[in-house]
This record gives sequence, structure tokens and C-alpha cells, in this order.
Amino acid sequence: GQTVTVPNQVNSKLFYYRKSIFDQCGVDPTKWTTVDEMLADAQKIYDQTGCYIMNCSQEQGFAGCQYDMYLMFDVYDASFCDENGDFNIASDENVRAAFEQLKKLYDSGCFSTDVEWSADWQAAFTEGKLTSQLTGSWMKQHLINWCPDQAGLWSCCLWPEEFRSGSEACMGIWVVPKDSAHPELTADILAKYSFDPEYRKTVFGINGIIPPIESAKTDPTYAEHSYFGPELRDVYFQGMEYLQSYPYTPTFSTEQTIVVSYLDEYVNGNIDLDTALNNAQTDLINQIGNAYD
Repeated sequence: GQTVTVPNQVNSKLFYYRKSIFDQCGVDPTKWTTVDEMLADAQKIYDQTGCYIMNCSQEQGFAGCQYDMYLMFDVYDASFCDENGDFNIASDENVRAAFEQLKKLYDSGCFSTDVEWSADWQAAFTEGKLTSQLTGSWMKQHLINWCPDQAGLWSCCLWPEEFRSGSEACMGIWVVPKDSAHPELTADILAKYSFDPEYRKTVFGINGIIPPIESAKTDPTYAEHSYFGPELRDVYFQGMEYLQSYPYTPTFSTEQTIVVSYLDEYVNGNIDLDTALNNAQTDLINQIGNAYD
């Protein structure tokens, strides 16, 4: 009988791209099924325009964009511990596969060196240095705000089939703190924001967020967006078919900090994969003990 959270949007994995530039280069990302196909076209775009399709700082590695790590972990159903909370990252073949795939992307040369959420990252989109982003569906509102003059030049599609499954934390939600001055009123307002049909149409026009309600699939209001074109709604709901969430534990933030440091050492060639995974497991056990304690 209590409101705990109010859903804002489902964070399925989407690929936002500058369709105008991709068309100019003869690249159609909707045709990608494998990572190799994506990387071949990324090189094609770079050769013709000097632009990149992704970003990852050479200095910070995946420490600058940690969530890329667990977006890949979703694909392989990788986790750092077993169901009892005992860390077993060194022997988990799914973690190994995710590390190898991330290194393959890192070594490809399709990354720009811009750190996520830095001023340089935003400028890379506005200036056309970054022509796309493998990300979650939430990214659209940032592109709209950062690059308003590029309306109509962007589109979206699903990630390549080989690593399409997963999500960015599964769903964005609103939470009202218990000690808020007006918690009940706030919850009512958020519920209206999320579910009122007329309010949601206004929200969609501003930031492209499609409501997490069944009626949006057929409501003509959401059939086309002025910034991303007619693909947005259909791709958004198609992405939900591949939705799955990383198995977070109560100690996930600490786990991520430990593991990404060894991922960076591995992708930069400073240590081999076995050393990275064994060292990560040792630190997880020594610093945390059990993921559920």
C-alpha cells in the first residue's frame, strides 16, 4: 500500500548516431550483427571524416567510463561473485569473455580520447568529432540539450546483435526521500509526470523520453520525434526485448572501483588477463570479504 518508486524510463541499450554522416560514408549501423562489422565501419568513418563512433580516454581507460564495463558484462551474464557472495571473478568464464571483448574494442582505434561527462566529451558531439554513442536510451535528452542545431541529423538503432542484450541499470526511477517536506504531494506529482497521458506527450516533445506504458506503442504522438526521426519509438521498444540487468550486490560500487583498475591495466597491455583477474579477486576478498555481508 505504499509508493516506493515511480518509473521514469526503461534504459534499454540503444545506439545513437549522426545519420547524415553515416549516410555520407555509406555506413548503415542497422545492418551490424557482429563487433567486427561495427569496427570495420568505424574505421571507414574515421578514414573518410576523422570522426569516431565511441570514446574512451587513453589516460583513464575504462575508469573514465566505468559503465561501459558492466554494459558488456550484461551481454555475457558476467558477475564477480557467486550466489552466496563469494568472489570468483578469476574463474568466471563470462567475466573473461567480457574483458576480452572490451580489449578488442579498446585496441580497435575507434575510440576518441574524450572522458565521459567532461567538457571535452560534450564538445566532441557538438563539433562532430564523436558521431555516435553505444549507450542507454537515456542519452537522447543530453544530445538534444547539447546539440540543438543538429535536430533531424540523428537517428538510433539497436546495438550489434553480438552484444545487444543488457541495459543501463535497467530502468530510471524517481525516489522521494522519506524526510522530504511534502513526500505525498511529490509522489503524486511524479506519478502524474510518469503516467498522465497529456503530461507525457509534453515531456516527450521536450526531451524525447517515451513513457514506460503500453499505450505508447500505438499512440501516434510517439510515432516520430523531431530530433531523432521515426525510428526512436520502435527501436526503444525493440530494445526492451533484450533487456536484462547486471546482478548488482550491496557492495557493487566498491567492486567496480577495484575491478575497473585491473581492466585498465589489462587493456593497456601492462598485465595479462590471468594476472588482472587473479589480482582483482584477491583485492575483492581482502577489501570486501563477502558481497552480501
